[in-house]
Amino acid sequence: MSRGDRLEPIFRVDEDQELFIKTLEERRQEECPEEKELVRKVRRGWKLGADDFLERLEARIRSVGRKAKRGAHLAEEVKETMAAKAERIIAEELKRKKMDEVTLGKMRKMDPFKVKIARRLRGETTMTMAWIAERVHAGTAETLAVALHQKNDK
Repeated sequence: MSRGDRLEPIFRVDEDQELFIKTLEERRQEECPEEKELVRKVRRGWKLGADDFLERLEARIRSVGRKAKRGAHLAEEVKETMAAKAERIIAEELKRKKMDEVTLGKMRKMDPFKVKIARRLRGETTMTMAWIAERVHAGTAETLAVALHQKNDK
């Protein structure tokens, strides 16, 4: 604990802090002696709040669970959508070059055309570098990343 904005310790020694905490606890017990009994009851399974509190809490927990499952499902759908978009971009680029998949596979790993496709995929989709490198037959993700970075420097 510190003294406001001066960043000096409030208590000069640990014993002072312990004495302060002990004094606060004694004062709390003097002012609210029935609190000890309340704490004991709550610890034994009593619940605080309205009669339907537990039911509402359980319903909320189930609702959050459903949303989490739906969120995971949506994430999977987004991933599938991005993969479909990536495939469409690859098909567009191949069509523009009047090329097929077989020819793409036979080209050098860092062919400028493959780097161009990879750059477009990185810019327009959320596909990973590893996925892109494998899909366009461009070697490893690391090699492709270097090629994309070098091309950006020029």
